[in-house]
Amino acid sequence: MSHLRSIFFCMVILLSLLHAPVVRAQEAAVIYYVSSSTGNDSNNGSEAAPFKTIQKVNGLNLHAGDSVLFKCGDTWRGQMLTITKSGISGQPIIFGSYPAACANKPILSGAQPVSGWALSSGNVYVATLNAGANAGKFGFGVNQLFRNGTRLTLGRWPNVGAADGGYSTIDGMPASNQITDNQLPAANWTGAVAHIRGMRWYILNRQVTATAGKTLTLGAWGDCWGGDCTGWGFFINNHLAALDSDGEWFYDSATHKLYLYSTSGAPANGQVEGAVILKNDDRSWGGVTLGEDLTGQGISYVTVQNLDVRRWFRNGIATPTNFANFEPHHITLKSNRITDVDHTGINLGVWVYSASDGRPDGWRGGYGMNVSNNTILRANSMGINLYSRGSTFAANIIQDVGIIANLGSSGMGCAFDAGGGSCTEDGDGIRIKIDQPADSGNNNQVKNNKLTRTAYNGIDVFGHTNTLKNNVINQACFAKGDCGAIRTFGRDNLDASPVHNLVIDGNIILNTVGNTNGCRSDFDAQFGFGLYIDNYSRAVTIINNTIVNSTVHGILLQNSSGPVAWNTLYNNARTYAYAAQIYFTGSSTIMSNHANNVLYSLNPNAYTLGIDIEVTMGPSDNNAFFSPYDPKQFSASGEKTLAQWKSYSLRDANSIEDWFSLAAGDPPNSKIFYNDTNAVKVINLGATNYQDLKQTPVSGTLTLQPYRSKILIISP
Repeated sequence: MSHLRSIFFCMVILLSLLHAPVVRAQEAAVIYYVSSSTGNDSNNGSEAAPFKTIQKVNGLNLHAGDSVLFKCGDTWRGQMLTITKSGISGQPIIFGSYPAACANKPILSGAQPVSGWALSSGNVYVATLNAGANAGKFGFGVNQLFRNGTRLTLGRWPNVGAADGGYSTIDGMPASNQITDNQLPAANWTGAVAHIRGMRWYILNRQVTATAGKTLTLGAWGDCWGGDCTGWGFFINNHLAALDSDGEWFYDSATHKLYLYSTSGAPANGQVEGAVILKNDDRSWGGVTLGEDLTGQGISYVTVQNLDVRRWFRNGIATPTNFANFEPHHITLKSNRITDVDHTGINLGVWVYSASDGRPDGWRGGYGMNVSNNTILRANSMGINLYSRGSTFAANIIQDVGIIANLGSSGMGCAFDAGGGSCTEDGDGIRIKIDQPADSGNNNQVKNNKLTRTAYNGIDVFGHTNTLKNNVINQACFAKGDCGAIRTFGRDNLDASPVHNLVIDGNIILNTVGNTNGCRSDFDAQFGFGLYIDNYSRAVTIINNTIVNSTVHGILLQNSSGPVAWNTLYNNARTYAYAAQIYFTGSSTIMSNHANNVLYSLNPNAYTLGIDIEVTMGPSDNNAFFSPYDPKQFSASGEKTLAQWKSYSLRDANSIEDWFSLAAGDPPNSKIFYNDTNAVKVINLGATNYQDLKQTPVSGTLTLQPYRSKILIISP
């Protein structure tokens, strides 16, 4: 009997083994192909029989090593890719293209074509989004509009090209939530959005709730500087009465009607596309969403590459708002193109709660993240927003962030009821944010990125132990002021500040604007810094940077500390009187070392070096101070020449100054050359003969190492 029982049990075990599922890790990785033009979701997903939709992809049970490849040249509309599965180290799950590195990347578009245009009145045409061929496509409406691929301006008053950058001036403030403008056109502006310049560095969004003559009542108090909006600028959009220029548009959510001002007649079907609002909430959605919101489905070891993510109602690629238990990590985002999103190009910020790693609840952005070689164009809020730690952000191109003409009713991202101080950072190119200092915003490498025309700071740093190296930043502070190409901002005091141990090395910084359009007259001078090291930023090492044409200081160290060495500064303080190439100020500031810098001023009213009496001064030597239009180039307990500065400070014994002088009105006899690439650059100097700052002749060619520069003097 026992023998029969043993045979029976052996047969049961054998049968169970025969019917047991195969362990997936032992199988070969699977490649799934997806084509919107030739696919079918009933197919098996092979290259010969691809799937069709992103909805099908979102439902796949992917495993480590699997790939999902979208066909180059194909377009998917209004389908968010939501990634919920993880790979393992060495076997990531890959979302990419086939062929792998095609130039015509697969397009994940958040826009749908609009049909059925009819004349409304004058040059205004209307399409109903819940009727005819438009029905079922437009969710909660649209927040961006495109015609023949060009982004159109949401109808506004004054127009973008009007005086003062398109801002009208507020004449009075009858109540804390009311503004009066005697130039306001006659209309019932209820439902419109007023965008108010509250100070150099912030622009408020306020819903208009009532109109009485020239007075607008706002849905929240006007939080302008000092509590009074009188004299500050504003513009209105999101209203039919604002349509008076070709390409301006308005969407009426109550009637589902889309209006377009067109001087060329009714658009053809499909000529105009609208970015569809798929979610009627304020959560973090992307054309590609890295995980499932409000779950424990955080992802890791995932690669997203070579996709074209465009025209989304919120972010391009984003982590969701919340994860339970789990923080995303080891995610690679590379070689993607992200364009025309109404919020952030890449948003890496998720609130992790009940974390299984023993860390406290809070905002995180993942660790081991690699964000490289992506192109982000025309994001309305930020280029890259991150709470990440131990991650790399390299060789990305970020351009035209927060451009005023592109903004929708949500502006650069401020809520309608937010105070001025709660949304001051919108418009950043790259923002490194913190929550818990140990868990976010630290130990990142930000290098070789190119940023052009960012509304606010080029790179904004709130965490510690980050390295910013060999970035090229041109025209930062393009729409706002009191900001910098690179800004660091701590808190509390130097010892306790979460901003510390930063390295800012070899960056090329050009033409920081500090836009003040719409500012009150006493704040309307352009106000942009090259490096803005502020508010208890501790042990910030500033070396090998080239900073040219900032409107205020080239480098400002304010209540902060660190060495400043081997930097080249040229023609900063170009529009702001009595600023300096480098300025140290604040009772907590420690100038630990100031050596081997070139400080070259072309503004007769500007200084090479400014230093307040309360600053703790370390050594300063071997610098070149050139101010050919005014020898009194130092601001230190009054104006001083170099000789007077040496006597006063007992520093800079071996520093030099210009050996020539220029009269007011004389053109500069100097030129700066820089290499903003990662390869050695040989510059042809032509027939012009130059001298370097030590009067050594230079002619023929000039060789510059990567991310280095040199100022030359034209020989008489």
